[in-house]
Amino acid sequence: MTAATQAPTPPKTLLDPELGLVRYCPDCKEYWPADTEFLHYTGARGGGRKLHSYCKACYEERRRGYLGRPLPEYLRGLELPL
Repeated sequence: MTAATQAPTPPKTLLDPELGLVRYCPDCKEYWPADTEFLHYTGARGGGRKLHSYCKACYEERRRGYLGRPLPEYLRGLELPL
């Protein structure tokens, strides 16, 4: 696939008339309100407190994958087949 045939990426942030500023999560491909209820802050390195690109659910799923942690008991049996 060349750059000319790839689908354009959606903008990272948009101004929604009802929700205000929203950010795009590239994993779940959804827009979430740009606040700490839905998104984590980055650490102090790299320019200070900015919001992560991934929503909290996708971020936690990635962290669990990185660290090799099993799913919590209340989520077992709900995981999607690969």
